[in-house]
Amino acid sequence: MPKLSNSESKYETKDEMGELEGLSERLQSDLRRNIRVIGSFPILSDSWCGMAETLVRIANVSAAEAKLPKVSDSSTLWECEEVALRFVLEDGKLNLCLRNLVEFKEFERSQRELGNSGIRQELMMFMDKFETSLGVILQNAWFHVEAIQTTDLPLLINFCADVLQNCMDHPGFVQERIDLNVLNKKQEVLVMKYIRCIMKQIEEVGEDRIMPLMKERKIFTLILAFLSSWAENMDVENLTVSVEGIND
Repeated sequence: MPKLSNSESKYETKDEMGELEGLSERLQSDLRRNIRVIGSFPILSDSWCGMAETLVRIANVSAAEAKLPKVSDSSTLWECEEVALRFVLEDGKLNLCLRNLVEFKEFERSQRELGNSGIRQELMMFMDKFETSLGVILQNAWFHVEAIQTTDLPLLINFCADVLQNCMDHPGFVQERIDLNVLNKKQEVLVMKYIRCIMKQIEEVGEDRIMPLMKERKIFTLILAFLSSWAENMDVENLTVSVEGIND
């Protein structure tokens, strides 16, 4: 096979770089279009189920980007390669995601009281995709101080308290998740990671802004109670982060 001349090699390299840049632009355009699909829809409606599928794609991108090397642990979203999360913030979707998650967990609790009557199995799959995907997106976002600073923190803290309190009031619900081997990717565990993210950024957020509500809702007491009951069912990472949230 004949060798390329230096000039031919140079042009080929430029063409390859141009193709890669074009591909990157198309992927980012698709990602942004997916993020703009996020809205407020009736739970289990066709639009809501379509959004759940979209959240899976966004969560997959966010999970991959979160593994990319960063300059430091305190890098902002604009200093690292987490494009998906940057778009979520730029498009004003972060608090919408949180409100959607709050509404979903309230719906889930109400349906459980009814024995999940009338929910078909395929719709249960959409519920799982919605909860776990939003969990990935939100926990990755809240590792960054600018995301914490723009979050409705009273809503987040009350959400975490409600989820943990529901665990203590309905331990059978937690056991069901243990039996299905899904506990560690559900909000019952992830809320403790959210609390850890808040506590890690407490100086930037302002202690007086969050600690009174933390104490009122007995957040740390609830975390200790959860760990006392189910620590052995948590994976090492989640258990470590949950303990760190108490010790900060």
